Amino acid sequence: DAENPEEAVKIYRELKSSEGVTNIYPKTKHQLLSIAATPDYTNLQGYLYSESTTGGMNAQAAWAAGVRGEGVILVDAEYAWNLNHEDLALNSLTGATMCTPDYPGCMDSFNHGTALTSVMAGIDNGHGVTGFAPGAEVYAFEDVPGPYQFDGVGDNLWEEIPPGSIVSIALGVLGRLQNGTTGNTYGQLPIEAVYFDDIQTATAAGVTIVVGAGNGSISLDDPNAYYPGQHVINSQNDSGSILVGASFGNVGGTQYASRPG
Repeated sequence: DAENPEEAVKIYRELKSSEGVTNIYPKTKHQLLSIAATPDYTNLQGYLYSESTTGGMNAQAAWAAGVRGEGVILVDAEYAWNLNHEDLALNSLTGATMCTPDYPGCMDSFNHGTALTSVMAGIDNGHGVTGFAPGAEVYAFEDVPGPYQFDGVGDNLWEEIPPGSIVSIALGVLGRLQNGTTGNTYGQLPIEAVYFDDIQTATAAGVTIVVGAGNGSISLDDPNAYYPGQHVINSQNDSGSILVGASFGNVGGTQYASRPG
């Protein structure tokens, strides 16, 4: 065995020139490559720190008080999770779909479910990211007909979730374009009567439900933005869910919380 390339070349030439030797086939040494550990990215998670420093929720103060999500069930209702991600301990509530290239809309969503559950409950393991409730028990619930739309929730989701749990619904249903103009866009889940009733029943039973306000430019305060039979979301039609939008806070009076990003 040669200890270095120079020695290997020398041995090869000596053997090649030896009497009776026609061909020489050097055997390459195989060496396993070491995989670098994932860096710790928690210093980049501004939402974990205090509002005065990064505009975050100050999760570290809760951790210091011993509040890390233990005993709480978190459910992410959407699609596209990597169930084998090193920073997640995901449980599949009703057949969650792992993010694979053959799943419709999965790859162009950049693992949306993976990202959201990591923000909520990423494992505190010294590398990658850490969720704001790393001690919570987190589940993935997938029940969608295609990318970005929710469908057929029915009672099968709510029956499996005990009181005190928190459900994040990151998908919507079809509604009209802004001010009722022609076309479809994605609206908030409670505008559909079946989901409104389910959510109202679940929240009355003690389940906290957070619903994304959607990326569809629907004005929650404009009755023309809804199709006939849909619920106009206002103080008279309150499903009990918490509507949250990733937008600026001057978008109307219905959303409970709004933040750019």
